[in-house]
Amino acid sequence: MLLHNDSITLAKSGLKVLFRPFVGVGPRKYFDLFSMTLGSGRTVWRKHKDGTVTKVRDKSRSELRIPLDPKSYIEREEFIIKQLLTLISNSSGVQT
Repeated sequence: MLLHNDSITLAKSGLKVLFRPFVGVGPRKYFDLFSMTLGSGRTVWRKHKDGTVTKVRDKSRSELRIPLDPKSYIEREEFIIKQLLTLISNSSGVQT
């Protein structure tokens, strides 16, 4: 907090504005976490017609409710940098 150290704080203190991290479910994920139809259109089945709860016996067939991106943001950035470097090297050799 190099900037504004006179007006913001991370701990409760006098007249400074308290900055706290967000804890909870963001609006974009709320629908996917708490509805029976996901944003992708996939239906989530939790019970059978007779009211009994569905139990996943074969864990290899189970699906995440919200699939995670297999790549971290660092891996995605490295991939984009490689693509950009390839484009730059290809365009520098082309005469117009």
